[in-house]
Amino acid sequence: LQEVYGVDLFSHNMPGFLGIVYWIINDRGEKEWLVHALFTITVAMCLLALSTTTIVFCLVNVVRAISPSNYSLRLHSSTRLEQRQLFRTLLLQTVIPLFTSYLPLGFIFVGPLFIGVPFGGLGTLLIMSTQIFPMLDPFLVLICIGG
Repeated sequence: LQEVYGVDLFSHNMPGFLGIVYWIINDRGEKEWLVHALFTITVAMCLLALSTTTIVFCLVNVVRAISPSNYSLRLHSSTRLEQRQLFRTLLLQTVIPLFTSYLPLGFIFVGPLFIGVPFGGLGTLLIMSTQIFPMLDPFLVLICIGG
């Protein structure tokens, strides 16, 4: 990193970092895009889009299935209440990681393509935010599902 990018990971107040390199400066001093890195991030974004589409599809079908207007599903009122509690819990377990993991990591992965500047402390906070959801998950279950 010192030779190629001029980054000294051992200097005072310079922590190590994880970075994705999408382009390099070649011997002629021109920006050269790394096709394999661009292909990899494209595949990762396609997988994320597929996962998001699956989540939304399942969400819509679950809402239709447990709605009170669905008379084909004859559930006792207490069972329907339990299903709604479970649904709300699962909904929160889907939405919270969106803001604490998927969007911050997406910003870290795709940001260098569009911004091209170092994130500094913001990048550290974005990476650290991925650890918020595992800490909150058990509390969501305890709070959302009545005993």
